[in-house]
Amino acid sequence: MLVRLDGIEERGHSLRARVTLGIPKPDGTVKEKAVTLQCGDSLEDKISKKELASLPAKDIAWLVEEINAQYGHIEFSKRLRIGEQREV
Repeated sequence: MLVRLDGIEERGHSLRARVTLGIPKPDGTVKEKAVTLQCGDSLEDKISKKELASLPAKDIAWLVEEINAQYGHIEFSKRLRIGEQREV
């Protein structure tokens, strides 16, 4: 599964990350799905059972541990950090 961070926004006292998931389909193509994540969310809860069935088991246990607006990244329980593309 591919994960792209599209942006981070502040709502009240919490941060939300807008991400696009690239979910492989049985025919070999990839379906893009936009979702909004908060700390504590699991990617497993953001996709349908049909989409979930198309993923290897190792790809579904992603829990959002941190959303960092200052540095523009989100960190998952798998110690994977995904950042926004920023112009330097």
